[in-house]
Amino acid sequence: MHGTRGGHGLRSARAALGAALLFVGACTAQIGQVTPSEAGPEGPPPTDGSTPIPDGLTSKAELLWKSSQSHLSQVHGLAAVGTTLYVSADTGLYLYVLGSTLQTRCSAQSGGTATPIMAPATLDSSGNAYFARAAQQCLSSIDSGCNPRWNINGLYYFDCKAASDTQPVLVSGGSQVVVATASDGSSNAHIWGVSAADGSEAWHETLASHSVTRSLAAAPDDTIYVGTISGGIGILYTLSPTATTPTELFKAAEFHAPGLVTTGGAFVIGDWNKNLHAVSSSGTSVWKGSVGGRVVSAPVESGGVVLVAGSLFGIYTHDVQGSGSLWTFKNTKIHFSGVAVDASGTAYVGSAGDCAGGSSGGCVFAVKGGQMVWAYETERPVEATPLVHDGVVIVGDEGGSLYGLKAQ
Repeated sequence: MHGTRGGHGLRSARAALGAALLFVGACTAQIGQVTPSEAGPEGPPPTDGSTPIPDGLTSKAELLWKSSQSHLSQVHGLAAVGTTLYVSADTGLYLYVLGSTLQTRCSAQSGGTATPIMAPATLDSSGNAYFARAAQQCLSSIDSGCNPRWNINGLYYFDCKAASDTQPVLVSGGSQVVVATASDGSSNAHIWGVSAADGSEAWHETLASHSVTRSLAAAPDDTIYVGTISGGIGILYTLSPTATTPTELFKAAEFHAPGLVTTGGAFVIGDWNKNLHAVSSSGTSVWKGSVGGRVVSAPVESGGVVLVAGSLFGIYTHDVQGSGSLWTFKNTKIHFSGVAVDASGTAYVGSAGDCAGGSSGGCVFAVKGGQMVWAYETERPVEATPLVHDGVVIVGDEGGSLYGLKAQ
């Protein structure tokens, strides 16, 4: 729940998609055609997802603020708590104060060296941030003032060379941080439980001949879900902070993204073969949906609907109870951005091409029920998943610009 450079796991996923991206680069986004004269006060009319928006369409999205931050150098992930925005980028983790404008608070450049942070920081209720880095590839924590709390730098117990771009998760009431790693020099993946207070090791498990690429999630009951890759097969494991031995739950194609526990209790996860799976706690298939693109971002749930972005396809939705697909929003310029949803059920997704389907710039789309509400053009491609926070859709592009758009 995201970036374009650095990070062993994400680099692997991007390399595998490279040929497809080159092909699609010559294609246009598949969005319904409207003319500027049809764009009324509420934005462009609904579309059927068939043809590009013409150049010159005026966006009706309400821009609340924009801030160009050259030091960011490619936004990979966004997170927020209270009035503080945490931005993961190639050059480190930056904190900003949210308001009618955006103010820079401070930066945490990965222990003094600016190294890529590929996933959003994981935040606790006090604003402490937990994040892994993609070059030194270790786990760190800072407080809301960017003051270091602890840093696992490879001189302690943590195998930094095996760390991936997986976003850490909090369990045990926020007292433990869990992170999973890519395969190390012995082709083994690792799952670490770390004390949130001081970074000391709580527990450690090894998965021989496996690798993990961002596929880590935790349920409210502290069940930890780890999606792995082993011999070209995806294997989903569960474990808990008190029973850390991984238990095999489900097999599918390779897993390259986190999943989520739905309101019905099933675990939903997408795979490399363009499928979306709902799995019961016993490992049986509850339902399966065919996504039009490979799943490299986390699904979300809103109002009984599961939404997920398919790379090179667009947005796919499925009824949470399994009755089938409800609607799709096709856009072949959506590459690595996931979907964010606001309280009204409006979905937001980023594009690596402009709103007309061209290869320059980027775009963020607001979509409801499969129909486009508005499209807002950004200066550079948007690969990070948008963030909905306090009624604002926050978007970061590859040039380091940040945008605050009013949610529907």
